Amino acid sequence: HFIGMSSGMHYSILTPGTGEVATAGRYVQIHYTASTLTGEVIDRSSPEHPVGYVLFSGRVPRGWDEGVVGMRVGEKRRLVLPLELMAGPYPGDVVLPDTPLVFDIELVDVLPGVRLVMHEAGRGVIARPGDTVQVHYRAYLGRDAEPYDDTYERNEPAEYHIGTGEVIQGWELGVVGMAEGETRTVEIPAHLGYGRRGAAGVIPPDATLRYTIELLQVTGPVTRYTDISLAQGH
Repeated sequence: HFIGMSSGMHYSILTPGTGEVATAGRYVQIHYTASTLTGEVIDRSSPEHPVGYVLFSGRVPRGWDEGVVGMRVGEKRRLVLPLELMAGPYPGDVVLPDTPLVFDIELVDVLPGVRLVMHEAGRGVIARPGDTVQVHYRAYLGRDAEPYDDTYERNEPAEYHIGTGEVIQGWELGVVGMAEGETRTVEIPAHLGYGRRGAAGVIPPDATLRYTIELLQVTGPVTRYTDISLAQGH
């Protein structure tokens, strides 16, 4: 039978799991099959490559976050998601119909997310997905005491857009929620960094990274400051 949630999602546990529990902020890997209410399969993940994302990071439809949180590794669930819970990026290449959809999801693995330690609080604008941020940082491999990259030394702050893939996923997760003037350390596991390949001869495969980041400036998207009553007409 299906369990109804206040969000409008319904779910059913097809196969119980016995492994680690998926919680907010953790990196999960899933297999999925997407179907219409009549049973027509319209998309599925590759059997060799599960889809990975951090729970509640805004990288998948909202209903996936709500449906996967609380699952155990090995568990299979069937989610029935109304249209409003399909908001958010979709990992497949298909065009989804404007109808409620059914997702059969298997939780393959749960891995650590980023670890954040605040050193100095900020008082300015808070960084959100879609913003452009300017930062100073020092970058370290693992527990190394000496940085392999340092924008302070070069006197060249870095600038990038959050949510566009310009930087590794762990960087985006680590900076979202910072306020201008804040300094924090972000520890990034390899699966949210450069993974098994490493990078440019500087970062070895499967490397954990550590960044001390100072958020200098946030430039928000223009739409954030648009009057909502005017925006509704467009």
